[in-house]
Amino acid sequence: MAENNKPGGSNVNDLRARLGVKKAGGGPAPAGPGVPGAPAPIPGMPGQAAAPPQGAVPVPPGMVPPPAGFPPPPGFAAPVEPPKPDPYAAQQAAMAASLAAFYGAGQSLPGNADEVKDGAKKSPLGLIIGIGVAGALGVLVGYTVSFIKGQNEFIELGTEKAKDIKKEVEGVRGRVKSALDAFKETKPGEAPSTETLDKLANLDLAEPEATNKLFTPLLGTFNGKLVRSMFDYYNNVTAFFREVQLHAALTKNDREVLVKCFKASADAAAKGPTPPLGVTFDYSQKLPQAILATLGGVVCPKEGETNCDPGEMKLRFRTSVSGQFQEKPAKGLPKDIVIPIQPTDLLKNVAVGDPNQLACRDYVRRIERIRTTVTKIPELEKFVVEGLDDRIKNPPK
Repeated sequence: MAENNKPGGSNVNDLRARLGVKKAGGGPAPAGPGVPGAPAPIPGMPGQAAAPPQGAVPVPPGMVPPPAGFPPPPGFAAPVEPPKPDPYAAQQAAMAASLAAFYGAGQSLPGNADEVKDGAKKSPLGLIIGIGVAGALGVLVGYTVSFIKGQNEFIELGTEKAKDIKKEVEGVRGRVKSALDAFKETKPGEAPSTETLDKLANLDLAEPEATNKLFTPLLGTFNGKLVRSMFDYYNNVTAFFREVQLHAALTKNDREVLVKCFKASADAAAKGPTPPLGVTFDYSQKLPQAILATLGGVVCPKEGETNCDPGEMKLRFRTSVSGQFQEKPAKGLPKDIVIPIQPTDLLKNVAVGDPNQLACRDYVRRIERIRTTVTKIPELEKFVVEGLDDRIKNPPK
């Protein structure tokens, strides 16, 4: 009763009784509900409160925790409920593992903003531009390297082409020399021998292959003057071979005719020059006619002079081999004058009386034309060979 008389003692005892706490020094309180009607907690059963944190007073056994939303009394720890299992956790983990395996371990997955710091996401425009510029530079560098490599290979092919052309030019040089040596045995004033014709017929006069040599883009790596000289060389060699072939064929067909006409020309030359010829006109008939005449010289008013004015000059002529010379003015009406005939090749052949003279004349012309062509070849050949040597030793950079 003494304790109840102390100030506040009755309240403390009442509180202890309600809480089921014995007085100090007493044994443990009997287990049981602290609140009438509340079941006692069973150890190890779900829902039992976890151990309070260090320094906090646990909820006494049998005491109902405060409802949700109300803080626990001072000095008491709130009960910790175990976490509820996530029904989608396993599915999300499997999906994350699949994506990580696809995109690579350790890399951020598409749409994942976890690695963006400070809560700000940067615009991808700068990255796109940077990637585009880098790609363009890569393409440009690759194209430049490929272009330089292609140019070097093109120049090397041009060098090989120069070696090929030089080898052919050296081969053509031997054939040109053989043809020229055989051709020199033919002379304009005499018929060629049978041996000379056989040499010309057996020459290797195949035209050099110029299509694949000259018409190729590889000549773009050659000097311009060298290219022009090569074209001139091939054209002159081709013309020379063609003319020699034609000359050999025609000469072989006309050899007998050439022997006769050259002999006739030699005989005529031995007799002296052919007298000049003229023509006079006969108007005594209803149809005027021209008469061939041989001329015997000039007659001027002053005796001994032969260079007088044509208006005063007269010409001596006769219309038969043994006839007497007559005189007619050199200028005036056609019926009153005698007209000199210009001595053409045809007139000379007719005067000689041998129609085969035309074959001899063609023979002489062919020889002169071939000699003109062949004189250009040695100089062109020298320039081409020297140019090719320089191209082989000093290819363009």
